[in-house]
Amino acid sequence: MDRKIKNKNKTKSRLFKYYRQYKWSNVYKMVKNNKLSPEICNQRAENKLVVITGATSGIGRLTAKKYASMGADILCINRNPEKSEKLKNEIENEFNVDCKYIIADLSILKDIFNAAQQLNDLDRPIDTLIHNAGVYLTKKEVTPDNLEKVFAVHYLSSFVINYLLVDKLKAQDKCRIIMVNSEGHRFAVWGLRLDDLNWNKRRYMGLKSYGSAKLAQLQSMLVFDDVFANSGVTINSMHPGAVKTEAGQDNGPIYRWFKERFFEKRLKSADISAEALYYLGESKEVENISGKFFNLTKIEEPTPPALDKEAAYELWEKSLELTELPNESPYIKNYDNIVVGGGMAGLTSAIYLARAGRKVLLVEKNNECGGLVNSFNRNGFHFDAGVRALEDAGIITPMLNDLGIDIEFVKSPVSVGLEKEVLKITDINSLEDYRKMLEKFYPERKDEIDGLIKAIRKIMKHMDVLYGIENPLFKDIKKDRQFLFKVLLPWFPRFLLTIGKINKMNTPVEDYLGQFIKDPSLLDIITQHFFKNTPAFFALSYFSLYLDYFYPKQGVGKLAEALTNKFLELGGELKTNTTITRVLAKDLRVADQKNNLYNYKQLIWAGDLKTFYKITDIEGLEPKTKQKFKEKKHEVLQSRGTDSVYSLFMQVDQPLEKFGEIAEGHFFYTPSKKGLGETHRKELKTILDNFDRIDKKEIIAWLKKFTELNTYEISIPGLKNPSLVPEGKTGLIISFLAEYDLFKKVEEAGWYDEFVEKLEELIIETINNSIYPFLKGNVMDRFSFSPLSIEKRTGSSEGSIVGWSFENPIPVVNKIQLSDKSVFTPIDTIYQAGQWAASPAGVPMSILTGKLAADKAIKR
Repeated sequence: MDRKIKNKNKTKSRLFKYYRQYKWSNVYKMVKNNKLSPEICNQRAENKLVVITGATSGIGRLTAKKYASMGADILCINRNPEKSEKLKNEIENEFNVDCKYIIADLSILKDIFNAAQQLNDLDRPIDTLIHNAGVYLTKKEVTPDNLEKVFAVHYLSSFVINYLLVDKLKAQDKCRIIMVNSEGHRFAVWGLRLDDLNWNKRRYMGLKSYGSAKLAQLQSMLVFDDVFANSGVTINSMHPGAVKTEAGQDNGPIYRWFKERFFEKRLKSADISAEALYYLGESKEVENISGKFFNLTKIEEPTPPALDKEAAYELWEKSLELTELPNESPYIKNYDNIVVGGGMAGLTSAIYLARAGRKVLLVEKNNECGGLVNSFNRNGFHFDAGVRALEDAGIITPMLNDLGIDIEFVKSPVSVGLEKEVLKITDINSLEDYRKMLEKFYPERKDEIDGLIKAIRKIMKHMDVLYGIENPLFKDIKKDRQFLFKVLLPWFPRFLLTIGKINKMNTPVEDYLGQFIKDPSLLDIITQHFFKNTPAFFALSYFSLYLDYFYPKQGVGKLAEALTNKFLELGGELKTNTTITRVLAKDLRVADQKNNLYNYKQLIWAGDLKTFYKITDIEGLEPKTKQKFKEKKHEVLQSRGTDSVYSLFMQVDQPLEKFGEIAEGHFFYTPSKKGLGETHRKELKTILDNFDRIDKKEIIAWLKKFTELNTYEISIPGLKNPSLVPEGKTGLIISFLAEYDLFKKVEEAGWYDEFVEKLEELIIETINNSIYPFLKGNVMDRFSFSPLSIEKRTGSSEGSIVGWSFENPIPVVNKIQLSDKSVFTPIDTIYQAGQWAASPAGVPMSILTGKLAADKAIKR
């Protein structure tokens, strides 16, 4: 009963929608076009193969002869063997071309499938495919497949043949498909009745049946035009003009008498139809035109139902059902939601959408989800691809609890080191030890160090408020009244007050600390931990984060793996090794690198935002939406991703204990108290600006100084779980912030491999000469990921790992209290999520925006 009401309501809504779309001007154009003669093409079709259905009489016969007269070989699909043989002899004798035929009754599915198979088996390409076969009935007839005959001949035969030839035709260089349609499609004024295609619920009328079949053919053209996009195959439909044909000869003597005495006196010769079909098949003027309805050779706008892509895709699915073709089309699939990007944001969105009962497709360009929250194994050594540990921020644990995901975590204790001094951070009291360590290196800067410690303490208090409760987004507030009244409401005023204080610390950390730290080296060894111009609050919260780090016992990738499994468990569909190359916003559709098409009701873009704005087609959208999109596109493309990261992975022939005696498994280390100074800013800029004129030796010399003065993040997974490495061995990951442009220029100059090898050697030498003196001679194997590797894996512009650079205006929401607005794009059916949707970003923010985007889509 609910389905009947739903269908009834859908019919009503379409009626009103179509009513508003009808234009008298289109009717006037149709009348005007009906008086025109077709354009003529004199270009020959030598040695081409033209396939024509229904070619033994009328338009089909004349069209076959026209193409043959211009040198084309003909393959006909006809019902009558005797007439087919006669046509074959006429064409071959008169025009000296090859003419073959396939016998098939195109009202019977078995024959249609057989004809399509024979076309597929051809050892030559099909240059032009003309669907001409037709029938007109005044009384309903049902085929052996229990299908209304007019619908089967005019629509289903062309649908099945086109569908089964897709792969063959796409593999060809070119092909033109032409469907002989009719202005008669206008008799189906309010669209198709998919619930009554056999006319069991309505009184059968010849004109309406014919109009419905022709409308169905036009709607299928919309879908096939998408299927064949960018393949060299075009598909168009044409009204053949008001011409004399043998249509309706089976309708009895009365109909034939009226036709001969009244109708045909006003009709033109079908020669004009043949000329038009030749023009559409051969003229260079229309070789790149596809998805259009022609009145002879004049493009004309069909009725509103014939332009309704939503209805077209519903018909597509119904047609697959009627013909018993695979329920899931290999070319076009329909979803409630499509999520692009299988990182933390994309996984989160996809899971919550699937849990809400949506039909969801998650598209990921790599073989597995997670992005840089991932792990891999090499020769028995476990490595984390990007993120070395996780911070909860009141988000990760609540999400996992909400989803019923159980992952075994261990603490990820942190050490901080400067030259030979190493501090293992255990609790809040370690902050005093940190002060003492700094004072040991900079005894004359106690006041400045005191200012730093005070700032860190203040920020730690803010952090306690900010992340002091489980994020309510992952709570069912209506059911959990205790959380609402005892936790959330008392916390909220403190949150608002804290947000105000945080916003006052939104200045770059270099400027903020520069107010009270005057020693350039001291300033450097603090700030070179962070991305350039990181807001002071987020930079100086690092001590709180050190205390909060935790680690999935089987590696960071375990989190992505668990979320992927939950998504699949909830019935979601995952498509990996797939890159979305186009977003067709008006059509609610995306296309991948193989030109497969996927329809959505709502799209969540959880990938690189620059890519989104580059590949999104906004034609057909409302002018206001287009303008907003163009403005945001300009803003986004003018912005830049923040620093990237370079990581060196090593398999070391030394036991874990030897490393563990020095520092924890998560170690932030600076080999020299001098700091980078201008090495990572001014000197690097000079190199980049003059790269083509600078000798390679100068760049290597700079690189040596850079590695000696830099700050490193060192991760040893085995110290968190010894089973992650072979016994007696250690897996070591050494990372640092890196400039994407340097690696890009080196690659373009042709010495990338040499550069990376030298960089690896310099890092090992620096670390060996400072904190791990046993390293250099015990490296069994090594390899590295550069900013270019990150860009390739994640698709992230400039190889950025946390979204937008803080050096330029940020084109997205960059205030915590506005995070719920971060997921909107200028297009109301598309949301955004992930590191590019809000700033600053990390794993918790990616998860948060993923959940926010899913919630918006669910409520829409």
